[in-house]
Amino acid sequence: MDSRQTVLILEKLVRLGFDDDAFWRLHHFREPTEKRPNSVHETIEKHLKYCAAGKVFESGGENERVYKRLKFVWKVYTDVGFPAQEKIAFVALAEAAFHAIPTHRRSVG
Repeated sequence: MDSRQTVLILEKLVRLGFDDDAFWRLHHFREPTEKRPNSVHETIEKHLKYCAAGKVFESGGENERVYKRLKFVWKVYTDVGFPAQEKIAFVALAEAAFHAIPTHRRSVG
């Protein structure tokens, strides 16, 4: 998938008030790995820069999963009709998205 799709959905969410506090919760860097023993609070700005180059994300890869989590947040947030800037809803939805669409390193269940 084209990483610019992530840019589009993330920009829409940011306009509604989605922020770094919610974003890091759905990003795969929140989980420590062997190469990265500490979790990282990834920022929207860093991720947008990464995506802006128009990279092609691996099908089923971690960055495609980030995109799917963002779409999950967008869909639920807009379907429910939360008011803009509803920070607690974004945080809760980001957590739900992370668990609904797990990383490769986590098993479901």
